[in-house]
Amino acid sequence: MTVIRPLSGFPAVLLFLAAFFAPAGAARAGESFEDVPAAIDSQAKYLFYMHGKIVEDEGRYAFHPVYGPYQYDDIVKALAARGFVVISEVRDYVAKGAYARKVAGQVKKLIAAGVAPANITVIGHSKGGFITMLAAAGLGNSNLNFVNMAGCGKGSGFGKGFRKFVARDASRLQGRILSLYDSSDQIAGSCRRAFEKAAGNVESKEIVFDTGEGHGLFYGPEKIWIDEVVKWADR
Repeated sequence: MTVIRPLSGFPAVLLFLAAFFAPAGAARAGESFEDVPAAIDSQAKYLFYMHGKIVEDEGRYAFHPVYGPYQYDDIVKALAARGFVVISEVRDYVAKGAYARKVAGQVKKLIAAGVAPANITVIGHSKGGFITMLAAAGLGNSNLNFVNMAGCGKGSGFGKGFRKFVARDASRLQGRILSLYDSSDQIAGSCRRAFEKAAGNVESKEIVFDTGEGHGLFYGPEKIWIDEVVKWADR
């Protein structure tokens, strides 16, 4: 387990070259879409981002009384600026399993178009992180990348769903899975139990931040977690 403390500032590089070599009309690094783009560049790096439940409840400009605004658009822009074609939407309320199947279908569409699984990363925060785990279990592809940000719940609410996942679905996990959460988070914590249940089917890593921001760390495009996502996706 690694403990990381906050840093600031990040460089933006390589977007020009990615755009120059992309096929005409294809999605380019630095762009974002609500669904898989019609013209797929098989050489690009794709990243799916799923927000937390508060955005389902309150919409694009959700606001938490403790954590502040959920900066959905800024997060999507920051991820795209790091060289990805980002696929993300503001979803309405949806069952976690149903949305995981939707994302799995989108991932399969990219693979069918010639995108290498290693160039596809699925990430999510809170409920979005839990959906990420379900997608990893459903896709069954060891070369895909996943990042779960504070999506392994604890306590009587969010934790109940995670315990059910460990019992029913964790053994089916496959892929490279990174878990990120803050040490002061009262809602979510370690994914260790799921990784243990998956045994040798996953390459896993867990990083615990020590920012004091808790669950709200992922409400904005903080460099501390975006850097870890980029490193995991770039392998």
